[in-house]
Amino acid sequence: MRTAILLSLWLCADGVAAGEQLPALDPRTAYSEFRISLALQGWKPDQAAKSRATCVSGRTRICETYAEAITCRRTTPSRCLFLWTKNQTQIEIETVGSKAQGITVDQMRCRSGCLAAEPARPSVDH
Repeated sequence: MRTAILLSLWLCADGVAAGEQLPALDPRTAYSEFRISLALQGWKPDQAAKSRATCVSGRTRICETYAEAITCRRTTPSRCLFLWTKNQTQIEIETVGSKAQGITVDQMRCRSGCLAAEPARPSVDH
């Protein structure tokens, strides 16, 4: 896992203020680990997300744990969305799982300001 995080840091170290590339995504990474990797790369949790958060009953703990959560739905499997920003770039992280410390990253999308139009990066084939 350390190798993947270090590789992510190296690959994204040359970001440009006008736009950023999507960070590298290791399949099925625990969100708690992935958010550390994002922070080390200069990404910041979108604190404004807290005011827009929509979490259904049974998933409110995830929204309480992570200020960057914007939505958490009780589906099968449970899915949550988180917003992160760096310079003028905003990305959305989608996770699966039902417990705050057990959610894993499923995919990532650019919401605005990325260097190139990049498709969503799923972590596994569905």
